[in-house]
Amino acid sequence: MNYFKIQLFLILSLLITSCRQTQNSLYPPTNDKFVDDSMNKLTQSGKTLPSTYEVTDYFDNLMKGPTTNGICSQDNVYEYTPSESAESGPEPELAASEEELLNNYKKLGGNPKAFYHAMCFFNKYQNTTFSSGSGAKKITNKCKIIINDYTKPSYEKRLFILNRCTGEVKAMQSSHGQGGKRGVALSTKAKLAETSNRVDTSASPSGFFILGDWHRSPSGKSWSPGIKMHGLEKGVNDLTYARGIVLHKTNYSNGKGSYCNGGLASSDDNDPNLKLKGQSCGRTHGCIGVPLSNWSMMTREVKGTGQGGPLTYNFAPDREAKMPNDWCGGDNLWK
Repeated sequence: MNYFKIQLFLILSLLITSCRQTQNSLYPPTNDKFVDDSMNKLTQSGKTLPSTYEVTDYFDNLMKGPTTNGICSQDNVYEYTPSESAESGPEPELAASEEELLNNYKKLGGNPKAFYHAMCFFNKYQNTTFSSGSGAKKITNKCKIIINDYTKPSYEKRLFILNRCTGEVKAMQSSHGQGGKRGVALSTKAKLAETSNRVDTSASPSGFFILGDWHRSPSGKSWSPGIKMHGLEKGVNDLTYARGIVLHKTNYSNGKGSYCNGGLASSDDNDPNLKLKGQSCGRTHGCIGVPLSNWSMMTREVKGTGQGGPLTYNFAPDREAKMPNDWCGGDNLWK
């Protein structure tokens, strides 16, 4: 019996070690210098960078580890499949200041579930240092939280800036990634179909991020500079920075001569103007695109630094919208 226990212990030890080595190879540590140096090599090689600074198979080859099979395979590491029938559950209790913020958010058409998720994550991790693939990052802007609600169509105001310090909420339109590559469903200009963390999908990532400093396109794209986005959830959005997914200004046409420029609504207005000036926004290669008319305000209020910035939440129909009200982002975080 003792001999059998020893054999079982040795087998389990080897199995755990193998899984850890596979995870380390799948999620190697990266930093700003690593990505910037790699981008320079890519540019010097003469390859053309797609718009919105999407890094294609070049970074896929850099980031992925060896192909394995069985319980340690890449497809099974950090895999999460949300329940289609997940119930929302009771609404969480909020502090008095958060109640005011929620009311102002709902005044502009905000989804309460997305608000509960964002506040839960913020309250739980506002002082946490996330050791992400692009270096240590913190929520350094404690006043602003961004909720980008991809369950809404792009012709509605769906990107919300919540000011925890004043109670004001602002709302504007936003663009999403077109997808349609590597098995990801193709999104229309109006509605996002599917999110992805994979390189070369042109799809938007979902989940929680921290905004960072400027990123300037090495090939002088019209959207540049953009604001770096650092994904905090392993297997969900941790390749966001390596993919070159940023928040940037956009003039994308909807094909009928109109632009993603529905103006700006504020909860401080007695009668917020929710009538859109444009129609459906154009699509990106995964980035968050915001109206050019709102870009100066965005850079003043939400751009971060190399150490971190405000919390940003991509609330998506294929994952986060299926979670209960008290969901805080899962357990596989860079921390």
